[in-house]
Amino acid sequence: MALTFAVEPVVHREAVETLWRRLEAEADGHFFTSWTWIGAWLRHVERPVYLLRAEEAGEPVALGLFCVHRQVRWKVLPVTTLQLAATGDDAFDLITVEYNDLLVRADGAEAIRAAVWRWLGGRDRFADVVFDEIHLPGVTAATGRAAATASGLAGRVYARKPLALVDLQAVRACGRPWPEMLGSNTRYQLRRALRLYGERGEPLLEAAADVPTALEWLEQAGELHQRRWTAKGRSGAFASPFFVAFARELVRLGVPEGTVEMLRIRAGSHVIGYLQNFVYRGHAFYYFGGFAYEEDPRIKPGLVAHHLAVLRYLERGCQIYDFGAGAFRYKYQLGQPGPDIETWILRRPRVALELEDLARRLRARWRARRQRAEG
Repeated sequence: MALTFAVEPVVHREAVETLWRRLEAEADGHFFTSWTWIGAWLRHVERPVYLLRAEEAGEPVALGLFCVHRQVRWKVLPVTTLQLAATGDDAFDLITVEYNDLLVRADGAEAIRAAVWRWLGGRDRFADVVFDEIHLPGVTAATGRAAATASGLAGRVYARKPLALVDLQAVRACGRPWPEMLGSNTRYQLRRALRLYGERGEPLLEAAADVPTALEWLEQAGELHQRRWTAKGRSGAFASPFFVAFARELVRLGVPEGTVEMLRIRAGSHVIGYLQNFVYRGHAFYYFGGFAYEEDPRIKPGLVAHHLAVLRYLERGCQIYDFGAGAFRYKYQLGQPGPDIETWILRRPRVALELEDLARRLRARWRARRQRAEG
């Protein structure tokens, strides 16, 4: 396989869209590598972005978007990193990409992906920028390991979050109603919450039929989301103008094509909550929600909302309902463990970085020993 590679700054978003959509049609990607996600990010991210393109016989077979991030660690160590579909700046990366990856043609994907990482790992410059590390946020463990192996760079896991999902194909195959597959305590809590909501009207889930309705529901979801997080003394995602603009762009791009859904859950005239979900090639993904919490702990808006979402995606023939990364109890009440979502760092051979890595390992060992001694 003879591939050629090129790196260029993104100047015209429309040109990238043409390339991206053409390859996306031939790729086995996730929503997070689709143009809906990538296009929304490109429109609003306020950082220079570079396009890495791999071609075979003049046709694109792999695409990746990178930002260059510069930082000073320990007040003395300057480090330049390449960030895959991210910036390295929390103000922009709070959108939390998952299943992050290159966009790669399905035919020969493993070999193509390995060739891209091998090429990148063999260079110390990227668009005339000398870099020290490649950061892969929000990748699966398999994606991170494969990139580290192919690149030949020293790889390590910087962060890891568990993920939970519902295998909808397994639910169909078992032949039992969905709630019967839940644990006894979860079934009891769900039945009780449905009964209490039922006193106000039958709990229903409805999808916004058009962009204006979806944007209205998004705003209402944001209000509920902020109410919950500010009550905990935290700012909440909707305090970020970038996040709000990005979420609105997702609605504008994704609702017409059916890959982004704004869902409202209500009992009669009482709003239980909202979900923003992604639906892509049979994989339904919960992105965020806003719920009307009440003082009565028996009222469980999130549990009811996700229960109704599972029923929706069972009816629509989806294979997976994915709760995303994060160790929240409700995810494991309703789902089962999926692949961990990790951030990988691929490090070029630099003496200063190797010393930093050694210091980090020694500190981790010291902390572990101290905890054992205190415990």
